[in-house]
Amino acid sequence: MKTVLLTRHAATEDAGSSLHWIFSGIEQIAAQNYNVIRLKPEPWSKRNLDKWLLQNTLETDLLITSNPYALKVLRENGWHGKTIFAALGGFPRGAANFRGAMPYLHQSDVIWFNSTADIEIYKSLVVQNGTQPPALCVPYGMDEKTFYPLNNQEIRQNLRSAWGFKPDDFVLVYAGRVTIEKNVHAIIEAVAELTHLGYPVKLVIVGKIEDVPFREFGMYPVNLEEKINALIEASGISESVTIQEWQESDELNEVLNAVDAFINLTLHHDENFGLSQIEAMSAGLPIIGNAWGGLKDTILDKRIGFSIDTWVTKNGIRFDTPAVIDAIKCLIENKELREAQAQRAREHAVANYGISCYREQLSQLMEIVINKPTQMARPSFTPFGSRFHQRFVETGYPMKYSKSARAPDPVYDKLSDADYRTLIRPYTSRTELKIEQQSLLFQAMTGHLNGDFFLSQDLLYVIRIPVSREESDVIKQLSRWQGVPRKTLNYSDDIFTSLIQKGVMGISKEIQ
Repeated sequence: MKTVLLTRHAATEDAGSSLHWIFSGIEQIAAQNYNVIRLKPEPWSKRNLDKWLLQNTLETDLLITSNPYALKVLRENGWHGKTIFAALGGFPRGAANFRGAMPYLHQSDVIWFNSTADIEIYKSLVVQNGTQPPALCVPYGMDEKTFYPLNNQEIRQNLRSAWGFKPDDFVLVYAGRVTIEKNVHAIIEAVAELTHLGYPVKLVIVGKIEDVPFREFGMYPVNLEEKINALIEASGISESVTIQEWQESDELNEVLNAVDAFINLTLHHDENFGLSQIEAMSAGLPIIGNAWGGLKDTILDKRIGFSIDTWVTKNGIRFDTPAVIDAIKCLIENKELREAQAQRAREHAVANYGISCYREQLSQLMEIVINKPTQMARPSFTPFGSRFHQRFVETGYPMKYSKSARAPDPVYDKLSDADYRTLIRPYTSRTELKIEQQSLLFQAMTGHLNGDFFLSQDLLYVIRIPVSREESDVIKQLSRWQGVPRKTLNYSDDIFTSLIQKGVMGISKEIQ
């Protein structure tokens, strides 16, 4: 029987979490057809880790890992097995694990991705001439028997009553980690806008609020929980927003069945898949989400919800805020559409991300790799990949021992850094914003003018942007959440283009 070595296990994840379920599943699926050796997640010293690997794993046939150090030790000691290298969420953050593993990967290995956006980043880093390990996209799965529609109006009404929702309330839910990059503050701003427009919108946030830095740019949030609560209060929607700690799966399914739609405006740079919206789809909810990273694959625009455009600017990522408002209004005002999208969402989730589909695809991936002919050719960096790697690597590569053997993470000079923009662009949905007479223009950041600067009040991008007098005049006529027709603004396209490039203005697409 062939032997598989796993270097990541559910013990490294929070018990009961979706990631716990996923990584436990990898071991269970492998164990159906192979003998499994597991590298336990414990604090190894270099000496003990090397000893364990050399004593227990040199005869293994397949390594499934995101750990470049284990691969390094095996290859340097004559191991000729195959590797499935799991990309996880590292590629938009500079692919540090992969770059550390690069000298030890062979043509007969495979890079396991969860999104097509990550594959595009891989192609920008690695020459695609046949010597590279192929990139295969196998999305994660969820248990459709845990997340499912209750299909009982009486139970649904009881759940809504227990939460204090009125029959006419339209309730949005966000479930997942609450960090600065998750952009939950933008959801709160959207709910405030709709409330002020007279729509009976409520928001439930399920997840732990964490102060996690946006490390690529040295941005460190200061008490995110305090800032979110202050934003809710300042927006006058304290009665409309409920924040709950993370729920166990059964409880979360009840929450999903008590609300009307799921929303995720994430701009998180690890968003290579996004389990929460898959679970919400499975529970029978339409999804409103940014077209960002893995969400570009999972959210079928206008079929199971609405996919909100994103793009790169010189001052960070922007998204189509008026389209968010229009999407929510559309679901509120069109019950028939909402119910049709909910049904299709459930069908889509089960067909493409259900447990049987996940097991079958992962089993096939293991079988393909373990039975491939051994090919010793090694990949090489593209000119961009080489330049990027050399910019963020220590002298004397390959690196000496560390517990991960990662290449260094990038720390960019500023948001306009050309290497950052090249690397992150595949995570966005729009490469060009074309200005036309019928274009709807909007203020792309929360903030205000102060002299010759636009001062951002966005929690993710705390920056100031220089603007000209004419640009200031344009900004004064824009709205954050409602589009203004270009034909009503008597300014040149050059002014608009400059504001778009600076990230102060955006062009909205109608969702209809």
